[in-house]
Amino acid sequence: MISNAKAVIHGPRRGAFDKHLQAYLSEIAYRFNRRYWEKELFDHLATACVSTGTLTYHQLTTPDEDVVS
Repeated sequence: MISNAKAVIHGPRRGAFDKHLQAYLSEIAYRFNRRYWEKELFDHLATACVSTGTLTYHQLTTPDEDVVS
């Protein structure tokens, strides 16, 4: 489990680490908890994509304290 977390954190996702740490850890937990659900993978992915709100480029690149809703 720890090696999986290190691979995600030190992998291609570098920069803006502090802002997105919780999202990275949530992704690790999601993948770990669903590692044996190969048959249901597409259905769960489609549901997650449809039920998740849109994140704009501005929201992604602007520090949290500067985002105006």
